[in-house]
Parts: sequence; structure tokens; C-alpha cells
Amino acid sequence: MSGSEHLSALETAELLEELTASNARFAQIARTLQRSLLPPVLPTPEGLDLCGVFHPSREGQDVSGDFYDVFGVGRGDDLVLALGDVCGKGAEAAAITSIARHTIRAVAPDLRSPVQILRRLNDTMLGHDIDERFCTVVVARVTRIVDGVRLTVCTAGHLQPFVVRADGTIERVGLPGSLLGLFADIRLLEETVQLRRGDMIVAFTDGVTEARDGDEQFGERRTEEILAASAGLSATETAGILLDEVLRFAGTSARDDIAILALRVPPS
Repeated sequence: MSGSEHLSALETAELLEELTASNARFAQIARTLQRSLLPPVLPTPEGLDLCGVFHPSREGQDVSGDFYDVFGVGRGDDLVLALGDVCGKGAEAAAITSIARHTIRAVAPDLRSPVQILRRLNDTMLGHDIDERFCTVVVARVTRIVDGVRLTVCTAGHLQPFVVRADGTIERVGLPGSLLGLFADIRLLEETVQLRRGDMIVAFTDGVTEARDGDEQFGERRTEEILAASAGLSATETAGILLDEVLRFAGTSARDDIAILALRVPPS
């Protein structure tokens, strides 16, 4: 190979600088697009404590399919909580994430039942060319009662949320249901639970339980123990502690995005 075919040190440095700048621009675009898939702010419902957290993977170079949303519906003080995960990353996953979040927002005012909401989302996804991608989602409708709230929960292929009682008791809520976006005939069920003063519900994506330290997963047992120890803390404190523990466990091996949504009924 002749000398003219080799890059000079200056040319190599210029190419590396251009590549670094290009990667930085790409990462910035990914972060901007990711923010557009999450609510800019969450509502501040009177008498309730609410927190949503999103943490990108260590790689952080692409858009994930994790999302959450909370919004008011109906004539009263009802809320809809939604959290989900679209298979894959990149522009295609971002498009499906946008479809999922905005479909839930669009249909929820007219469909009281979380099952109906998720069936409509499944129909919408099947109406788009999504290349066999699928979505897991949990939707809960929050209705106020005298000393707390009533939650009607439906999980579509998603991890069951945990209810953290004021005394530290942990319960899972939501009956397992079908993945969305693959088949027209799906199985979805609802479960109702009440949160009294001091109780909290915490939903999260599999970036929590599937975080790894070598061959070991963070797992549901650790998640449950951390949440039980968080009884009495605020929604923000609980979500923050759970995220910190996952990141401490996985370290630089945390390769999946994490979304956490917590709703608590304050003790007074």
C-alpha cells in the first residue's frame, strides 16, 4: 500500500473529531425524541403523592420503548395511570410508543374500563404496520373513595405492579394478560384494589427486575424487599431508592432503560 493511501495523523484526528461530533448529535436527537414520548410534567392531584421516573440505559444512544403517563378523566377526580414497554429500540419503537401513549390518552375519556382501553390500543396497533413488534402495558383507573382511592388495574403482558401497604406488607395487583399488537384475539382481565392512607402502588418496566450483575438478575424478590422497606416514604423517595438500588446492583452493566411510576395516598 503506497503512502498516499494512508491517512495522515491530522486526517485521522479530523475524522475522529467528526465521528465524535456526529455521535453527540445523534445522542442529543435521541434524548430529545425520548423526552417527547414522556409527559413533560405529571399532574399534581390534590391529596395524592405521584412520581414518575425514567432512566436511560448506560448506552443511551437510542430511543427506548419505555413510557409512562398520568392524566385526569371524567367529570370527577379520576386519574388514568399508564406504564409500558415496546419491544426494541430506535425509530420504529419510538413510533409505536407514541401510538400507545396517545391512543390511551385519546380513548380513556370515553372508555371507563382499563380492559376496554387496552383492547382499543391492541386494535390500533394491529391497524399499523409495526413489523411484529409488540407492547406490554399496565393501565390503572384511579377513583377517589372516602379514605383513599380505588384502583382498577389491567396488565397486558406486563409485570404486575406492587401495592405497598402502610405497614410494609407487599401485594401484587393485576391479573396476567396478553401482549398487545400481535393478535386480534387477546385475553385481558381487571382487578380492583383499594389504597388507604399510607398505601402506595408502584409500577415499573423490566429494566428493574432484569438488571444484571454478571449472570444474576436484580429480580422481583429484591424489588419486593426494597419496596417493603420503603413503607412510610413518599412516592418520590421510593422511586428514587428503587432506581438507585438497581443502578448500584448493575453498575456499568445496566443496558436497559428503566421507567417507574408510583402513586401514594399520604397518611394525613
